[in-house]
Amino acid sequence: VPQGLSRSDSELITEMRARMARERWTSPFGIVVEANDGVISLWGVAHSDAERAALTTMARAIEGCHGVDNHIGVRMSMPYAYGA
Repeated sequence: VPQGLSRSDSELITEMRARMARERWTSPFGIVVEANDGVISLWGVAHSDAERAALTTMARAIEGCHGVDNHIGVRMSMPYAYGA
């Protein structure tokens, strides 16, 4: 994207989904990607704080992204089996 021109929100969404699909550590079906005025919003559940942070970094690295709203929760792991 030439400097001074911005990418459309749909282009940002498409790029983020493509980047997620290339990575083995995330599922593109577990995270919802939206964009509004160049700000990418992420919704869903991650497996760890590290995955949540990595998705934010991934979105910020997309040319034309003006910010990231990360609404991703982290899945709680159970330290023991129920009823054990």
